[in-house]
Amino acid sequence: MELNDYLKIIRKNLLFIAVVTIVALLLGNFASKRLKNGFRLEQSFLIVTTLDQPTSQQTGQPSNSYDYSGYWEQEKARNFTDTAVALFQNPDFNASLLSPSTSIAVQKTAPQLFKVTISSANISDAKFDLDRLSVQFNQKLKTIAPQDSLQIIQVGTPQEPTLSKFDPKIITAASALLGLTISVILIAIKSYFRL
Repeated sequence: MELNDYLKIIRKNLLFIAVVTIVALLLGNFASKRLKNGFRLEQSFLIVTTLDQPTSQQTGQPSNSYDYSGYWEQEKARNFTDTAVALFQNPDFNASLLSPSTSIAVQKTAPQLFKVTISSANISDAKFDLDRLSVQFNQKLKTIAPQDSLQIIQVGTPQEPTLSKFDPKIITAASALLGLTISVILIAIKSYFRL
């Protein structure tokens, strides 16, 4: 095929190329406006038990039978991880814990460990909410279930916040280019197989 043949195929399918490119451009523009800009902080939390009653092993007194309370408390903490993640994903529960401009994402990473990602428009809100998250959650948990001895604690020090900023012009241009590429590939396949 020569260059004239390629130009004929493009002229013949110019409407299809334009429609696919414009649709991709509009989708990219819509998506770029819905992306959130701001600071992200991630922190891992561990669910632990705090025993109110000392066991026979803790008091040092000999016992005729083995005390299984430590095992059951540990199992309760492992099973509570899903509940903690579900509580953090509840919008009403989050409204009482976080600033209005802050959003939260929670992911279970191990049986007693979960990762919290906080996104906020400014860095001070993100750091403030992360610092008070475990204290607020533990207090809220005590009001919901005062008989439970579970609490969450931070694992390690929080990392520095990262800025996530998306430029709508770049995303829109990239989506238009992707639409153009897809339309040309579809036309090439159609021409190759003579569909």
